[in-house]
Amino acid sequence: MFKWNRNNDADNKIQNMEKQSISVARRKQAQSLRNDSKYQDTIRQRKEEWKKRHSEFDKATAKTEINNIKSQIADMQKQINASLEKEKPLEKKVYIDGTGTDEDMRILRQSATERKKMQEQVEVLNGDMLDKQEVYKNEAQNRLIKAGTIEKIKLSKKMTPDTVDVLEDTLTKLKDKYGIMPKGVVYDPSKVPDATVTYNWVDDKIYI
Repeated sequence: MFKWNRNNDADNKIQNMEKQSISVARRKQAQSLRNDSKYQDTIRQRKEEWKKRHSEFDKATAKTEINNIKSQIADMQKQINASLEKEKPLEKKVYIDGTGTDEDMRILRQSATERKKMQEQVEVLNGDMLDKQEVYKNEAQNRLIKAGTIEKIKLSKKMTPDTVDVLEDTLTKLKDKYGIMPKGVVYDPSKVPDATVTYNWVDDKIYI
């Protein structure tokens, strides 16, 4: 014989209401997070960091990107130098001889404004190049340490990819040939007065 239990029915209703309340709260929270720009920026940043950690470093592509930026900087620097050369005769007329016209002054001002913009662009490009070179040298450092070639290494982001490649290749060959290596390699021009390479036997490090 079936017996209806009022208490059980009430408990089930309460549980269903609690589940619905939790579900509504979660939807509201999810909607709130979707609308939260700071939270979304944090999520995007974490995704980018995850991609960087799990993506294989492409030396060839990185070197090409750095060299392209270097070419852009060189081209813009040529334009800046050419602008300075064109301004010299006008500056002489306007500021020294006093024979310059209003048009000469206008050209000088326009040239100075355009040159300033190019110099600002060069600064931005230099910053981008140094950032990429820092990544490049960090990857080389990690490879050398993981391979057991060197215990500690600290290079500079000012070093070009070609310089980093030569150094990595040289250290690897020295390790293969002699087996024993100094504890570390450090980029520190202040400790290299003759601009070559110095070995410090006290801390067992090579300074470049």
